[in-house]
Amino acid sequence: MCLELFYAWEIALFLKKGKKIQLSKLSTFIKLHSLSQRELKTRELKMSTVGNSTNIFWQESPIGKLERQKLLNQKGCVVWITGLSGSGKSTLACSLSRELFTRGKLSYVLDGDNLRHGLNKDLGFKAEDRTENIRRVGEVAKLFADAGLISIASLISPYRKDRDACRAMLPDSNFIEARFS
Repeated sequence: MCLELFYAWEIALFLKKGKKIQLSKLSTFIKLHSLSQRELKTRELKMSTVGNSTNIFWQESPIGKLERQKLLNQKGCVVWITGLSGSGKSTLACSLSRELFTRGKLSYVLDGDNLRHGLNKDLGFKAEDRTENIRRVGEVAKLFADAGLISIASLISPYRKDRDACRAMLPDSNFIEARFS
């Protein structure tokens, strides 16, 4: 295992610097990590069209969701806290995250205001921008949940159809919604 890691690291460094790699090291690495023909035939390629591109494939991780959950000793999910401005969403989200931490659980708060400083800074507050804001947060929350984290989304999400779209992104009913007035 350590030898594999060393080869992988060395190959990445050489490629980054534009240097040539010793063929024996590269072939050893490829042998250690190549898929069998059976695995290649049974693996499903997921292709989608994004913008004008038609060659975008979903890259499956060699470490599965169940393996990550076992490592973290928890099941990833999304807790979606919604409500009006000033209703206590962020306070609840931070308190929940702190409590989960004290119990040895890994979580992350996706706060609507914080996300508008970066990921969603190009969006306004028109209906279509709010929908896109929620969609982006839903996608990030889905990835975090897949990684095994408890993702706590805290944001104004006034449209039920947008929250339902986020709920639909997650398998196994791993979406918990709390609404504040």
